[in-house]
Amino acid sequence: MNTVITVTRDSGVVYAVKLYPAGATTDSKDGVADLFGKCLPVLEEMVKHNMPLLVHGEVTDPEVDIFDRERAGALDKLKAFTSFNGPDFYGLPRNTSKIKLIKSQWKVPESLSYATGEIIPIFAGETLEWLPSSV
Repeated sequence: MNTVITVTRDSGVVYAVKLYPAGATTDSKDGVADLFGKCLPVLEEMVKHNMPLLVHGEVTDPEVDIFDRERAGALDKLKAFTSFNGPDFYGLPRNTSKIKLIKSQWKVPESLSYATGEIIPIFAGETLEWLPSSV
């Protein structure tokens, strides 16, 4: 497993892994149904190699209309994922701060500097309608 993640990370082609829950989107019948039971070794190796996990944020509840799945599931699951589940999994302290989204146009920076290098954010240089702000 370690060799697969190392080769993948060092390929210069693959920079992250995206997780699709089974049944959450078109042709995802073979998606993940047991995250910690079947995927834990891969997730642990990804942590060792500082490889991001991207999660397809959609609910699979049959009571939710298929066209409303992303809207219905994303926000109520986001707090648990970002503040509790993610930090708990990685052994980090839980987030106690909050952010507020303000309906206000803002331009996404072209790049962000971090200790591990420069990151190009999604929508770099584009104008978005919602501005994240500290509470």
